[in-house]
Amino acid sequence: MTASAIPGTPAIELAKTFPEKFPDVRFFYLKRYPPTAGAAKKHDLAKLATFSGKTLVKHRFARRIADLLKGIDVDESTSWIKVPADQLAAELARLKAECRKSREGLALCSMCEDAAGRKLHIPMLDFRIGTKGDYGQIKLLTKALRHSREEDGAIVNSGDSYHYYGFRLLSPDDWQRFMAAWLLLGPLVDVRYIGHRLMARTAALRLNAAPPLKPKEPWVVRSL
Repeated sequence: MTASAIPGTPAIELAKTFPEKFPDVRFFYLKRYPPTAGAAKKHDLAKLATFSGKTLVKHRFARRIADLLKGIDVDESTSWIKVPADQLAAELARLKAECRKSREGLALCSMCEDAAGRKLHIPMLDFRIGTKGDYGQIKLLTKALRHSREEDGAIVNSGDSYHYYGFRLLSPDDWQRFMAAWLLLGPLVDVRYIGHRLMARTAALRLNAAPPLKPKEPWVVRSL
């Protein structure tokens, strides 16, 4: 276990070590954003997913469609912040302080870039398993990750759910395959997250506390 993946380590401190973990990466990408209430909770999608087509019609699901598809035409690349690898730790500290004042979320993107300008990806996932109590959820996520050939990484508690950072780099094609494969484990992963991330061409995970909607700073709970 590396020091940065010790349980209790803040996710932002883990991210600061990524230039060491990924020496071929010359640029990382960050983004700031205003946290919002998730559509999954707003529309109780877990319950709706169990409904038959007939029940969905009776439940007037058509009224929810526009809201559930909100943001699919947004170009997220306009908000990406490109940071040289040797400046990542300093920029994370500076942006965290700024986001504390503005109550914004600060996220690390999966997309990064090597010296030749080739795009690569850090494996990242947002699970839908809740963090309240201890009923074996981390053990279950660890087993699922190992079955998906993830052998080196960290599971992070975000406050409401769990995140994952893998410590290997993927090509854009391999990253798309990685994300699509996790759709096969829909009960574990946030499928809306995967849909949005595939459209944005990068995953992204929050590193800071952004109250009132995201009051807890994510921290490492398990190292693979």
